[in-house]
Amino acid sequence: MEDVQPEWPGVISFVGVDELLPVKSQQQLDSDPELVGTPFTPDDRLIDSAGRVYRVLVDRDRVTRWVPTEQLLCREEVLRMMRQHFSAQGDCCVAKISFASVRNAIRALADGH
Repeated sequence: MEDVQPEWPGVISFVGVDELLPVKSQQQLDSDPELVGTPFTPDDRLIDSAGRVYRVLVDRDRVTRWVPTEQLLCREEVLRMMRQHFSAQGDCCVAKISFASVRNAIRALADGH
């Protein structure tokens, strides 16, 4: 399981925060000035477009690695997280948010929809 890499795009879920941070690629995470040096905690998670959950490891050189867990989120779990995300941003009608798959939901969020 250690050699599994995230299927991009993905979203970062910060512990204790309903808002999700969409990330299109590892390259974006490594080079975007707003993302470089993000203060991750051991409880923050990356959810990739397949619904796989990864925990974050940041080494002394601030290199971010994503370590796969055994957790795989289903469509309903991802939709719940997205509804909480949009609700936290003040959007209305979040109960109507629906996507046919986890992949479609994560891609839509990463594309800014």
